[in-house]
This record gives sequence, structure tokens and C-alpha cells, in this order.
Amino acid sequence: DPAGTRLVVAHQPESNLNNAVGVGDVLTMRKAGVPVGLGTDGFSQSLVHTMRAAFLLPKYLHGDPRLGYEDVPEALRTNARVASRVFGLPLGVIREGAAGDLIGVRYLPPTPLTADNVFGHLMFGLLDASVEDVWCQGRELLRDRHLVVLAPPGARDAQTADEREAQVMGDCAGYAPHVWRAFQRLEREEAELPVADEAK
Repeated sequence: DPAGTRLVVAHQPESNLNNAVGVGDVLTMRKAGVPVGLGTDGFSQSLVHTMRAAFLLPKYLHGDPRLGYEDVPEALRTNARVASRVFGLPLGVIREGAAGDLIGVRYLPPTPLTADNVFGHLMFGLLDASVEDVWCQGRELLRDRHLVVLAPPGARDAQTADEREAQVMGDCAGYAPHVWRAFQRLEREEAELPVADEAK
């Protein structure tokens, strides 16, 4: 009985499918009162793909194309509640005192967009839309797909967005050889590890 506990199930459909270990029946768990959130288990760095997989799976599992429209939004709300509890900061909401993490996407809806059908637009259009603007903790990081920050202190006012972006890309290019050498060192160390004798 999940009532009164801190139990939360992390639904990770893409990873489960990839490993052929079955998938969670979110609809049944939710009916039992089990809170279900979404995760990637490292299969992808994007929760967007997980959202779509979680949206499609209950349709297949239960043979009903109407399912999924409640499971995914509720899972996202569960994610926000758990993250808010862990980090001690309201997340997943737009209000005073909350984290203020937002993105702006370029999306021209092919049909009217309303509060009643926004999730359908999210699944069938917005998930593939281009991210144009980003705010983190209320601070603008990206504007019209150009970096606004990440320049050295005192240099932001003097630099254009293109100059700041070029500087960041240059810094990343400088880090790349160090990262590559680190990977090569790990490969050498792994190759030197003793191999267990399976015959024993």
C-alpha cells in the first residue's frame, strides 16, 4: 500500500524496451495509487523521447488509443514534486519563489491550440519544435538560439551574442583534446585489467 509512504516508481520505458525486460504498466500502478514519474536510465539524455514512449505504450498494452493522455502529464507532475522535495525549491511551476527554469520553442500549431488540447500538441508537434530561448533560475541564457551568458565577467556588455557564442565554442574546442586523452587513458587501464577464467 503506497499510501503514507514516500514510494515513487521511475518509469523508464525506452531503457526497459532496449533491454527486453518488459515495461511498467503505468495505468495499473496509478489505479493502485502508486505515484509514477519518468526517467531515462541513461538510455537517452532527453526526457522528450521518454515522454513519447510513455505516451504510446499504454495504448499498445491495453489496446486502447485513448490512453496515455493522463499518464504522462501526471508523471511529469510527479517528477516536479519529487525534484522540489529533493532540491528544496518549487520546480515545474511558474510562480514567485519558484526556480524559474523555462524554455521557449518555435511552434506554429496546425490546429487551434487551447488549454484543453495542449498535451496533444505537445505529443504530436511541440516535442519536435526547435528550442529558441532558455531561462535558468530566471536568468536568460539563450535568446533566438544565441548564447546570452557564459562570457567572462565584465566582457558581456562589450561582446555581441555571436562573439560570446564563438568564444564558448572555442573554449569547448580547447577542452576536447583533454577529454579525448582521458577516454584513451581509461581504455588503456581497462585493457590492462585481468580477465576472469570462465572455464573455472
